[in-house]
Amino acid sequence: MNLFYMIYTPSGTSETTHTHKYESKITKQATCTETGVLTYTCTSTTGTCDKKTYTETIPATGHKFSTEWTVDVEATETTPGSKSHHCTVCDAKTDVTVIPATGTVEKPLTITASKTEADKTVTFTAKAAGGKEGYTYKFIVYNKTTGTWGLVQNYSSKNTCTWTKGSAGDRYFYVDVKDAAGNVVRSEALNVKIDAATPKVTLTGSSETVNAGAKLTLTAQTTLGSGCTYKFIIFNPSTNQWFKLQDFSSSNTFTWTAGSDGTRLFYVDVKDADGNVTRSKALNVTIGNGSANWLSVKATVSSNTSKTGDKITFTAEGVGGKAGYTYKMVVYNKTTKIWGLVQNFSSNNTITWTAGTAGDREFYIDVKDADGNVARSAVMNVTTTK
Repeated sequence: MNLFYMIYTPSGTSETTHTHKYESKITKQATCTETGVLTYTCTSTTGTCDKKTYTETIPATGHKFSTEWTVDVEATETTPGSKSHHCTVCDAKTDVTVIPATGTVEKPLTITASKTEADKTVTFTAKAAGGKEGYTYKFIVYNKTTGTWGLVQNYSSKNTCTWTKGSAGDRYFYVDVKDAAGNVVRSEALNVKIDAATPKVTLTGSSETVNAGAKLTLTAQTTLGSGCTYKFIIFNPSTNQWFKLQDFSSSNTFTWTAGSDGTRLFYVDVKDADGNVTRSKALNVTIGNGSANWLSVKATVSSNTSKTGDKITFTAEGVGGKAGYTYKMVVYNKTTKIWGLVQNFSSNNTITWTAGTAGDREFYIDVKDADGNVARSAVMNVTTTK
């Protein structure tokens, strides 16, 4: 604003005319709730100023409230909280709103499990948390070796379980916890490995290979204690026959004279002082130069299916070994689990069998060469129906 004044100067005097020149300055800032002040000051230096300053009011700005909520007091399980819209310029707030108390928050049901191993037992301990109290526990096991599941202890309030170690294998134990609301959670797996026990009976031979007519000494050892007796037996895979070499006696050694070429399996049965019998693993011994292994038999069957009363023809041909073959045919009835002799050793290599009762049967033909070596054919399956 510029004001102009006309000043009369009497004759004989002189005075310069004053022209206002104002500059403005905010001398008090306006706030959200209070007005401010704008001050004008005349800066003109000509003449005499009759209004050096004057002021104007600056209106209050008013609040600028955020659209976002601000939580002023957090709610707890038992105490309400509050929230409001805050002014972005000052500390003022509006729309103060109550936040209800949260109440008790139920935590998720969880379970932890641990194990303590002893020589013959394993004790499992479970601990549940969260959910609704009133927990029951179930202990289960998965045998990785056999691929089977088992129940160790069904649901009960008991959170510990002691398991007696069983056979060798790799097992995984789990604990299921059920709360009062019926919710169920399973623990992480607890692994228990049981190694195979050291054999209590072992059998060794003086050699793994012997010639026909040579001596083989068998020696048994045991950890079953004193007062044990020993029985030595032999199995001939070529003839599918078992023989007893020595009945139970206090001698833990036996000397055997090797017979015809081939492979033999030796075993020893050890009876302890209480009468319990434990058998060793097989001891495999090869007799001769292996010529028996050169002997083989080719066998064929006219049909793999038949009806009761049908005639089935089997044909065999000895190969290798020493010429002068004889043939024997045996049958295993898979339905009745009984072995039978169809033909004993003879020069006849074509054998006719009349189908009997319905069932599945396995036929084998043994060939014996001039040196007495025996070889068995592959299985020939025949299914008989009515």
